[in-house]
Amino acid sequence: MLLCFLDWTPNLLWKHLMSSFSQAEFVDAAACGDLDAIKSYLADSSFPASMINHVDKDGRSAFHYSCLNDDVPLLTLLLKDERANVTLLSPKVSLCG
Repeated sequence: MLLCFLDWTPNLLWKHLMSSFSQAEFVDAAACGDLDAIKSYLADSSFPASMINHVDKDGRSAFHYSCLNDDVPLLTLLLKDERANVTLLSPKVSLCG
């Protein structure tokens, strides 16, 4: 594994790290309740749905965090945006009660 990692060019490694960081930014902002950041992302019509619906290492999306944190303003923003997938299940969901 380490040898494969070392074979990467610095530019390729940097692009990989930045793409991972960028995907996490949206869900991290939601988890922290940063409504201004979320508003700015959602205002950009070119901001992809894949970033809005990205799940973190715990399997949670921005939508999950808005519910977990009882963040009604964030939840309202996400429900109004057609790019947000509000049917994603978190890993700890029990459908059997």
